Amino acid sequence: MVRTSPRHRLALVLALVLAGTLGLALPTAPASAVPVADGVYAIEHTGEIYRVSAGTARHLTYSEWVDLGRPSPQPAPTSYVGYAWSTGISSVTRWDPDVPASWTWRQVGYDAWVRVGRPSPAAVGWVEGSYVYRWATNDQIGVIAPDGTYRWLTPAEWAAMGHRAPDVRRNEGFVSLTWGPEIFRMTDLASGRGEPLDYAGWRRENFPTPRPVTALADHRYERYSTQSSIWYAGPMVQREISHAEWSAVGRPAPTVLPAGASSPWPAGRPAPYSGQYRAENGRIDGEMCVIPFMPTHRIHCRALNDLVGFNRAYSARFGTDLPIDDWRYSTYRTQADQQVVLDTITAPIVAAVGTSPHGWGLAIDFLEGPRYGFGSTIHTWLRTNGPAYGWELMPWHREDGRYKEYWHFDYVR
Repeated sequence: MVRTSPRHRLALVLALVLAGTLGLALPTAPASAVPVADGVYAIEHTGEIYRVSAGTARHLTYSEWVDLGRPSPQPAPTSYVGYAWSTGISSVTRWDPDVPASWTWRQVGYDAWVRVGRPSPAAVGWVEGSYVYRWATNDQIGVIAPDGTYRWLTPAEWAAMGHRAPDVRRNEGFVSLTWGPEIFRMTDLASGRGEPLDYAGWRRENFPTPRPVTALADHRYERYSTQSSIWYAGPMVQREISHAEWSAVGRPAPTVLPAGASSPWPAGRPAPYSGQYRAENGRIDGEMCVIPFMPTHRIHCRALNDLVGFNRAYSARFGTDLPIDDWRYSTYRTQADQQVVLDTITAPIVAAVGTSPHGWGLAIDFLEGPRYGFGSTIHTWLRTNGPAYGWELMPWHREDGRYKEYWHFDYVR
C-alpha cells in the first residue's frame, strides 16, 4: 500500500475536486466589490483550501478539511497580476477587496501557470513581496520584484506603487574613482569598507550609478626608489597607475619606498600587499630563505636581513625572539598552503589564492591574543619600531582599518 502524507492527500483530493466539480479550465473568479461570503474556497494554482468565516479567511490543513466533512471548495476570487516590466506572475486573492491586509499573494510558477490555462496577468503598480530600496550613494529608487527582477523606478512607476517608502541603505552603496575605471560595492561607507565590483556584479545590481570619489579610505601613493612607476595602494585596490591617472588626481607626492637590503622587487611584479593575482605568487620557493631564529619557517631572501635586525631589536627589549606565530602558514605560503588557509578561514579575511602577500614571502603573522593585540605593550612596540626594518602594519589592518588584523605585518621595502 502506498503511503501518502496529509499534504499530498489534500493536493490529490483537491485535484479531483477541481477536475470533476469545478472543471480543469475553470476561469478565475473576478474580484467582487464586497467581501467574500462565508464558505470554503480553493486557490486553483496552489491547491490551498481556505475557510472564510465571519469575514476572515483562514488556511485549512488536511485534517481540518476532513473534520469539516470534506466540503467541495468554491473557486477563490483569485486574479493573476504582474509588473509590465517583469515576466514574473503573481496571484492575489482578494478576500475583502477594500482591505489589502486580507489578501493572499502567491508567486505563480511556469507549470502552475500552464496548468490553469496560461492566464494573461494584469499589469499592476504593486506586487506584494517586492522590495523597494535606495542606496546612500545616489537618489535612484529601486525595486526587486518577487521573481528577482531588478528595476530602477521611473517617477510614474513609483507613483503607481503609492510612493512606497524605500528602505534607505544609509551606510551602503557604490563608489567609483574619478580618475580610474574601478567601481566598488561599499558595505560600510563610514569606515570605507567594501569590495571591488566587476562588470558581472555591477550588472547583477542593475548598473547602479556610483558616487564619484577621488580616493578610498586608508590609501596612499607609493613609488619604489629603484622605479619610476607610481602605485595606488589601498585595501580594495592596489595597482600601478598611469601618468594620466596620477595627473587627474592632482599629482600627489608618493611615499618613496627604499630598495630592499638584498635586491629590489622584480620589475613587473605588483606590490606584495597589492592583492593582485599573479600566477607566480606562492610558486617562488627558490627565492625563500630559512629564518635563522625560527628554522621551521621561511621568508623572501630580500627581507631576511631586515627581519633579523628587527628580531635583534625586539630581543634587546623583551629578551625573546619576535613572537611570530608557530602556525605553519604564518610566513611564506605556497598556493597549496593558501588554499588550505582559505578553506579553513574563508574570504574576505583571507586573500584569494594567488593574491596573498604571504605568497610572496613578504608577510608575517605574529601571535594573537590580548598580550599582542591593539594597545598592548608588545603590539605598540612592533608597530612603532617595525617600519625602521621595513615591516609595517598597513592602514587597512589597523584599529580603524577594514580588516583590523593586528597580527599581520607586511614588508614594504
